[in-house]
Amino acid sequence: MKMVNASILLAILCISGCSGETVSERHEARAALASGNLEAAGLHLKNALKAEPQDPELHFLNGKLALETGNYDLAKSEFQRLTGDPGYGKDARVLLAQAFLATGNAQFALQTLGAGPYPSGQAYRLLPMPV
Repeated sequence: MKMVNASILLAILCISGCSGETVSERHEARAALASGNLEAAGLHLKNALKAEPQDPELHFLNGKLALETGNYDLAKSEFQRLTGDPGYGKDARVLLAQAFLATGNAQFALQTLGAGPYPSGQAYRLLPMPV
C-alpha cells in the first residue's frame, strides 16, 4: 500500500514539475521574443513545443519568430494551422498574409485576409506606404 502511494506521489510530482517547466519556457520565449533575442526565443519555444505540441499560443509565437527570421515556409505553416482558432485566428490570418507577401504571393495574401475585420488595424500595415 505504501509503495502504491509513493508511486502516485512520484507521478504527481513529475506531472506538476513538467507543466511548471513548460510555463517557464513559455514565459522565457515570450520575453526573449519581445526583447528581440530571437536565438533564445527559438530555443525556449522548441523546448516548450516538445512538452506541449498542440498549444496554439506556442505555435503562434513560433510563427512570429519564423516571420521575423525570414523562415516564411514555417511561418505560413504555423499561421495556417491557427486560422480557425478562436483566440488566434484573426491575428494568424494577418500574419499569414504577411508571410505570403514576403514570398511574393500577393493574391494568396488578399485571399487570406478576406473581408476582415481585423484587430488594431493590422491588415492596413500590409499595404505599401506611398512614396
